[in-house]
Amino acid sequence: MFIESPGRSRQKKPLICTCGMGADAHTASLFPGEPLLDDRAGIAAAVFAPQFRQWRVTLLPGPLLAARHAVYLVAGADKAEAVRAVFQAPLEPKKYPAQLIDRGAEWFLDEAATALM
Repeated sequence: MFIESPGRSRQKKPLICTCGMGADAHTASLFPGEPLLDDRAGIAAAVFAPQFRQWRVTLLPGPLLAARHAVYLVAGADKAEAVRAVFQAPLEPKKYPAQLIDRGAEWFLDEAATALM
């Protein structure tokens, strides 16, 4: 869902952003060290994920940060270290891309993902 930005009738902002997170703390196919983590002007881009040997299309940080609400759904023991880092490590979105989205996001985590908290 999108809403109109006040004063910019052609620019729309996401109402809600639903994200997952990988074991390396990537989110929205924005992986650690990805130069696109600094792109606040673009909307979307093709990203090659070498660990999966595939191209992906992702929203860039601008629209993700503009969303009125953000929700993370994270499950699995393989995510426990990344969950700990996102919440407890110093803010380093280049290293932990899931930190990019405001920590005020709603997080839904299973017990395995929170094992190191």
